[in-house]
Amino acid sequence: MANPPTQASLLLHKQLK
Repeated sequence: MANPPTQASLLLHKQLK
């Protein structure tokens, strides 16, 4: 998974924390 930091990715990271 070498994709650019998309909004979905950022949201997932926020939820993970």
